[in-house]
Amino acid sequence: MLCLPKHIITPLAGGLIAMMALLGACDKRPAPGHVLEKNAEFTVSTDSVVQGEWLAWAGDDGKWHCNVTAASLDSVHATTDSIRFTQGTRWQPTGTHVAFPRYDSPQPLLNALFFMSTDAVAAHHSAAGITVTTDTIGALHAVDLSLALVEPHRCMDLLRACVDSEGTVRSTSGHWPIFTHRSLWVQAAWEVYLSTGDKNWLKWAHGVATKTLLQDQELIHQSTGLLQGANASSHGHWLYPAWMLPIDQYATMSLANNIYFARAMDIVNEMGNELGLTRDDVPGSAVNRHVDAINQLLWDENRGYYSAMLYGTVYKVQAPVADNLAQALAVMWNIASDDRAATLIEKTPIVHQGVGDYYPTPKNQEPCFMTTHWPITQAYWNLASAAVSNEFALRSGWAALIRAQAFFASSHIRPMSAPDNDLEMGAASLAMTLRAMAGIRLTTDGIEFAPSVPSCFGGRKTLSGLPYRDAVLNISIDGTGNEVASMTVDGKAVEGSFLPATITGEHEVVITLTQGHTATNHITLARANTCLPTIPQAVWTPDSGFIENFDAAKAYKMLINGVKSYSVSDSAFRLPPTGDFAEISLISANKFGYSHCTPPRLLIKGERHTVDVNDPQVCTIDSMNRVLHLRVNVKRGGAYLLDVTYKTTGLCDLRGVMVNSHPVGWLVLPAMHMPSAFQTSNVIEVELLRGDNSIDITAARELPASGESRLGIVRIYKNNQKYRL
Repeated sequence: MLCLPKHIITPLAGGLIAMMALLGACDKRPAPGHVLEKNAEFTVSTDSVVQGEWLAWAGDDGKWHCNVTAASLDSVHATTDSIRFTQGTRWQPTGTHVAFPRYDSPQPLLNALFFMSTDAVAAHHSAAGITVTTDTIGALHAVDLSLALVEPHRCMDLLRACVDSEGTVRSTSGHWPIFTHRSLWVQAAWEVYLSTGDKNWLKWAHGVATKTLLQDQELIHQSTGLLQGANASSHGHWLYPAWMLPIDQYATMSLANNIYFARAMDIVNEMGNELGLTRDDVPGSAVNRHVDAINQLLWDENRGYYSAMLYGTVYKVQAPVADNLAQALAVMWNIASDDRAATLIEKTPIVHQGVGDYYPTPKNQEPCFMTTHWPITQAYWNLASAAVSNEFALRSGWAALIRAQAFFASSHIRPMSAPDNDLEMGAASLAMTLRAMAGIRLTTDGIEFAPSVPSCFGGRKTLSGLPYRDAVLNISIDGTGNEVASMTVDGKAVEGSFLPATITGEHEVVITLTQGHTATNHITLARANTCLPTIPQAVWTPDSGFIENFDAAKAYKMLINGVKSYSVSDSAFRLPPTGDFAEISLISANKFGYSHCTPPRLLIKGERHTVDVNDPQVCTIDSMNRVLHLRVNVKRGGAYLLDVTYKTTGLCDLRGVMVNSHPVGWLVLPAMHMPSAFQTSNVIEVELLRGDNSIDITAARELPASGESRLGIVRIYKNNQKYRL
């Protein structure tokens, strides 16, 4: 006889016969579970997950039961898109991992998923540490979320493998500075130190972090104060419009990279304090200025959450997309103020199946199949929801993660084109037990416990065998809520909910919870088929333009110097007067918002200078062939823009620019699709004096660029307006 949880028999009665052949029998009927989330799509309770005829549950027979298959997913997606799925062996418990903590609770589903997660992490073990089969960015987030707590020494091996022979963190894509997410490594290394207290590790990690950040800070844009460069986890997905070339991606300023960088600067300060270094020994004194720039330029007041990036050639605009992993980190790492933190969790649109990596996305696809990073995004979103005391968002997100792991990760179901993300899913699920259920927050002085346990997870939950520095902890959580009513260590009451880092040996920690303050219980559900409007296909003439894919049902706007200045109501239009210089582009709009803009076009009508670097009358090169000297005479002093044409071999070349002996920025010269043709570099802003000015363009031998360039023309043109967003 087929034995199902009683509370799901009635809704499944119509499909019960068909399911009997799929599920097999259990030896004892589980008791009805309390419900974590019930919505229009599915129900997650403490012993099962149900969606229509799909069912997953942990049986008292010690087996995992699930009837979801790749074929059943294929039939669901056949009418909506061309995605097809593949499936591996269904997970079953095989024994205990002595090296991992153990978890036990009255909720059989959570017990099974914790065990499944440790299996997933153990499957990535090798003699060299943790084997990364997807990408290092996801692994670094996994270390920060949970792996540094459960196996810090394997994490050390992984983090060492990310460092090059020069003692700096290598770019996982190998395309620094086009991709500049390296500072994420610093957070992972810091979490490993907090878990182990290993001062030798800290000293080494501090050196790597300092050297890496000193390189990265060279890429800070002068006018905005933000770090330039693309976020590799977003490359080729939904964040960057298809027209962007590597130079356009470098010119972006992503929320994720700037949050990584601000957090890394803060951590380097903390590392220095732990090592007893003076403030002069520690870079990162500009943390507050960097955080202010993030909040001033990337926060979208109209939508109530952050834009994923700024982009454009000279005048930057906010992208119409939200990067939800970066948003969650802004909350977790105190980049977002209290008001912003609560607002973005409440107002960022999500769906029942969870928060998407990005919003909106190009097509209506379930979030957990969007990218391999989704479990990481969902886990951070859940923890950020707990941090702002939004229990509804926490329950909704936790249920979404449970559903994805129970239905899909348990059978290794994924889109055929997608790589394995079992490590990320395992680490994300473990984080919900370690960081939410047990509320573990590591500090330099010890562990702060701040659990957030939904009311359906009642009874005693026990996490035993957790390694922490020179101690082993057995942590029990009694009751539910988000406020610690009392805490005992080895049966003795302690004040507060803090465990000092000096503790040694094995200890029993018991935490009793009560329901404390709940700030808000609101979330925003996305409307069906939400997607970005199509980018206009613009054809430009000197004084007019034409939209090839014009749609009268859409609204169109012209951006001039980053401002939505004019409405465009016809496919053909004339350009308004723009002065000596302007950057123009077009966007379209539908009920969901604006599209990405068209490739920006520069209108240069004012003072302009072009210098051929091969003309010995205006350019000289030093004997080491490293510095190009040129002199430029301008009629008016003030703000000018400078770029160069070039040919590059290798990945990317860097050239520093000095004007009248003052460094003003870097020319970034990536290899392009047409290596035989001259390309145009990024644009940098320079201040020139009336009359003669000296400009030096210097090869950056000390930075990790690997290309060699031949420069063509240096262009200098007047910019008569100051930057504004």
